[in-house]
Parts: sequence; structure tokens; C-alpha cells
Amino acid sequence: MSDYTKVFDGAAKDSGNATVLGADHDTEFDAIATAVNSKADQVASATAGNLAELSADGNLVDSGIASANLDGLTGVVETRVAALETSQDSLTPADAVTNHIRAWGMQIVDGSQNITTFDYKTNVTEGAFESLGPTGSGATNIYDEMDDVPSTARAILFMCEIDTSISTGFGGVKVHGAVNGVTGAINDSTIKAIVQMDADSGDAQETHTQVIIPCDSSQRVQIAWASVASATLTAGSLTYQGFIEDIS
Repeated sequence: MSDYTKVFDGAAKDSGNATVLGADHDTEFDAIATAVNSKADQVASATAGNLAELSADGNLVDSGIASANLDGLTGVVETRVAALETSQDSLTPADAVTNHIRAWGMQIVDGSQNITTFDYKTNVTEGAFESLGPTGSGATNIYDEMDDVPSTARAILFMCEIDTSISTGFGGVKVHGAVNGVTGAINDSTIKAIVQMDADSGDAQETHTQVIIPCDSSQRVQIAWASVASATLTAGSLTYQGFIEDIS
């Protein structure tokens, strides 16, 4: 946008026999037109009390938003900001529990203590889910290495051991995990195995695999195991590794 600057010097025409020419008027009117045409246009059919905004070509248009809608906006913004600050505080995770190291929403054992294993081969009947949990959880199988797991935990980390041997043909052992309370047949069409070890005739195989099993509000999980074909489970255990917690 340009501002109007006077071009015609009328005072100079007052002395002598000066003549005012049409070209003098054209020059002045051209300057006026340039300035006026580059200014923003007035809002057409504006609604009283609405806020004005700029169009793509720089003219004023009616935004359709009443200024009255902004009444109390400061208070609303302050309330929302305060709520966001509170939400941010709630997302700050608690300190790591004893003998654990935090990795945001995960805590894993720090290696400073000897951790005993849970022998599922001996303690869990083949082919059926049984619960496993910390002291006082009400689980069928108590594993005190889980005693430090907090109520915010949503899944437990274990190292799962499977040792198997095959007498003839091909077979294996499957270990299943689920949140406490899940029921169903232990097969691949209903509940998937979290880890499986297969072997051929005459083989003896051993595997150690980290697994994640969801837990309930009492930090209980369910586990089951099943042998396939001629496989024999010679040893099977779970070793507590840590937990994943809810920090929302």
C-alpha cells in the first residue's frame, strides 16, 4: 500500500502569468488513484460486533466471529494451561523401585542381586493355565522375586528357559502367557505361544528367550506349557527381569 503524496504545486502558479494545464490535473489525480487503489477495501455487508480479518489479497473481510465470544477467554486459556501442566506432572514417572533401573515406562533389574527362577515344569500342570504372582497376590503360584512390582505395572518381563529332547520324529515345547483370568484351550488357534522350541529326532535343545506377559492389577500373570508330538520338557523356568508400567 502506498500513501498519497501531492504532486501539483499550486502556489507556483500564483506568480506571473502561469497557466494551469490539464496535464497538471492528470498527474495529481494519478497520484491520488494509485494511493487509493492500493488501500484495503472496506468490509462489504459486515456484521456489527464481528472481528475483521484479511483476505488473501489483503482486503478486510468479516471473520464471522463475534468479539463477544472472546469474553472470558483469558480465564479459559489459563484454566486449560493449568490442566496441561497437571497432565504433564502426571506423566512424570515415579522413581525406580529397589534394585531396578528405569528406562521411561520400563524398569529392569540392575544386576545387583541374585534372582531365583520359577520352575514352571515342576509347578504348573501341562496343558492348563495357572496364575503366577507376588506374595499376597492370591496367585496359585507365588514368585517372591515379583514382590517389588508396583500396582502401575501392566506387563512383566521374564527370561524363559526351555530345555527339550525328542525321542522320535519332530516335536517341541510351547510356553503360553496371558493376563490373569484369560481362559481357553492351549493351542495356536486360540491362544498363541509366547515362545516355542522345536527339535528333530534325537536332538536335545535349550533356549533362553526374553518374553513379555501382561499382568492384572494384582501383578498376576498366567502361564501354561504344552509338549508337541514326542517332545519331552526336561527343564523349564521363568526368571524375573522387570516390568512395564502405566505412566499416563
